[in-house]
Amino acid sequence: MFDIIFRRIEGVIKSSLSRLSVKFAKIKRLPLEIAKKAKDLLKDIVNFIVKKPSELSDYIKIGGSYVAKRALLAGILLTAAVVLAIIWFAVPFLNKTFFTTRLVVNTPEFHTATGKAEVYTADGSLLYAGEMKDGRACGDGKLYSSGVMVYQGQFDDNEYNGTGKLYDEYGGLVYSGGFADSLYSGAGTEYYSNGKVKVSGTYVSGMLEGEASLYSDTGELMYSGGFGSGQFNGKGELYDDGKLVYKGDFVNGERTGEGTLYSNGEKVYSGGFLAGKYSGSGILYRYKTDMRLEGVFEDGQANGSADIYSADGELLYSGEMSRGEIAYLSYAAADRQQVEQCFTENAVTRELGGKYIVHYSKLGVGFIFGADGKTDRLIITGEPQLLNAYVGAEQGGYAVPDGAVKYSEYDFIPEEFDIKQLSYCGIRPPELLEVAKYIKDNVFVKLYYSGGRVLFYEVGIV
Repeated sequence: MFDIIFRRIEGVIKSSLSRLSVKFAKIKRLPLEIAKKAKDLLKDIVNFIVKKPSELSDYIKIGGSYVAKRALLAGILLTAAVVLAIIWFAVPFLNKTFFTTRLVVNTPEFHTATGKAEVYTADGSLLYAGEMKDGRACGDGKLYSSGVMVYQGQFDDNEYNGTGKLYDEYGGLVYSGGFADSLYSGAGTEYYSNGKVKVSGTYVSGMLEGEASLYSDTGELMYSGGFGSGQFNGKGELYDDGKLVYKGDFVNGERTGEGTLYSNGEKVYSGGFLAGKYSGSGILYRYKTDMRLEGVFEDGQANGSADIYSADGELLYSGEMSRGEIAYLSYAAADRQQVEQCFTENAVTRELGGKYIVHYSKLGVGFIFGADGKTDRLIITGEPQLLNAYVGAEQGGYAVPDGAVKYSEYDFIPEEFDIKQLSYCGIRPPELLEVAKYIKDNVFVKLYYSGGRVLFYEVGIV
């Protein structure tokens, strides 16, 4: 019942205010001459009011009291001024604040609307609900598409400006934070369709700029650090399955500069990077599984001078590297003194048939020196994955020098002397070995393999 009464009272007030507004609008359109006369009249009235009453006729009796006519007139004028102020200021404010206008998009009323409004399409679908100024979204509002709210927040001149929330076509939150000209701007957060945080950071013109964090759709941290133009830039940390895998510099989304690579919490490499690959000075902590290599890297591999240490810190080698491996070919014509300057591991030396076999077990290489102290050949062993399979060698694997020509293929049955010599180099050969020989620049490389798997190889001068 009170609702009905309230609506009737509201209707009467609106009707009265509307009529007053029309009349007042007519008053505002009076010619200048009439306005001037009104001004003069108002001046005379003011002078009359402020003049002090001096005679009984200046008073009027109301009930048992006398009231100055001037005071009565002042009260009437003050009341009129208050009413006019309400019409002039309060009514538009109340209309803007408490009353919502229903509009159809692209109609004359729509293009001039100011205040709270609901804007519908011609077929009756809600398009916008919120504040407007001169027919454009301005202030707080909500934007709809096919009946689904796609944006809620602040507008300015029909653009997302200020803080707001962006939603997908199903009503799922996509972004929450700052906007400028409808682009992400300032602090903001992006979300996955399952509601998990995707990105949290700072945006400029719609792209990440400055510090930000990326997350997987299960909530695990993937990256934390600097951004520039929407890409990893500056210092940052990369994670995989919640574990740190890289910490260091980024340039345009790639590891470039100084950084450290990790695996299961342990360091793999620390030093220079270029386009995601090891480059420049660095330390490889897992060279051949348990050794440490400190040296120069190029295109992801040790290439240049380097020092190799055992797991307990013993210096094993100090010399040149080529494509990630010790530059064995450079020692094909070296003498024993030169070899021992570079291969510093405590070696096991044996004499056999007038030759000396020096075996560096941790590096998996045996040097066979003649009586004159010159290198006769090298026999290199190691982990199977580091000794390329025969097919890989055919394609130019590291065991065969680039540009080497295949010289011959044959079967090799080790005799007693061969078996003893190989055993001194840490090898127990099977009864039959397949051999492929390659030659380049008077240096030969023999690959000894069985069942398609390289077991060791031999390097020497032709």
